[in-house]
Amino acid sequence: MAQKPRDVDVDRSDSFKGLTVSDPVTPKPTESAQEKAQRLHKELLGFYIKDLAVWILALFSVAAAWVFCFVILAGSGWSPAEKDRAWTAFMAITTGAIGVLFGKQLGK
Repeated sequence: MAQKPRDVDVDRSDSFKGLTVSDPVTPKPTESAQEKAQRLHKELLGFYIKDLAVWILALFSVAAAWVFCFVILAGSGWSPAEKDRAWTAFMAITTGAIGVLFGKQLGK
């Protein structure tokens, strides 16, 4: 048999002593101006390292591979098989670069 819940008088509860409805609630700042400046500087450095540096490194790596393929294609001391592989890589890099620079995003 279930027991009947007890009647509780909320107005006489100790947890609400001293509180009134008219007490204003003011937000407290969570960080000072100096802390905010340090946080923003840290986020900027994170952007430079995580986002921008990766793009620059990728650009230089692809450019170096493209130049190396061009040197193989223009040189005379390479075998036909090596020139064929260099031509394939050269065209793949060129096509990819054109697609990145002038291509449209799918779904937009």
